[in-house]
Amino acid sequence: MTPLIVIIFAAIILLVAAVAFLTLQEARTREVYASINRAVGNQGETTPNVQGFLQSLGERLRHFYTASSLEKIRSTVEISGFNPHRMIPILLASKMVLMLLILLIAVVTAYFENSMIIRLITLGGGIILGIMGPDWILAIILAAMPLLWRVVHRTRSTCSWCAVKLAWD
Repeated sequence: MTPLIVIIFAAIILLVAAVAFLTLQEARTREVYASINRAVGNQGETTPNVQGFLQSLGERLRHFYTASSLEKIRSTVEISGFNPHRMIPILLASKMVLMLLILLIAVVTAYFENSMIIRLITLGGGIILGIMGPDWILAIILAAMPLLWRVVHRTRSTCSWCAVKLAWD
């Protein structure tokens, strides 16, 4: 085994141990906050969470989108049955996080390639997929909107399989 592989495995093991430790610490903290909230009678959440982070990031990112793009996203979220005021910022932030994650994966993958041409192709594909990928996913969702619209308006059944079957008929 080469020293680089040993270092990578050691780093992965260290990261997994750190994640486990932080997760247990967060669980204990949430348990303490929950017991305090039950004792006081407050049911609201006082600890920061991923949803709150995505919400605040999405509110900042909202200014970079045009009104027509936001209207399309709002109609998609509304047809899907979610509250647009809460879900649009989360969706915008998720797009940004997905874009950065794809770019990071492309950079790490290119680092481990031997050929310079393969590195450039990997980075180029990662940049294109990172920037366009979230928009392609939203375009697929928007293309499925007529199907969702028919599902919502043809039946109010709680059985989603029956609703989708009716929409395809």
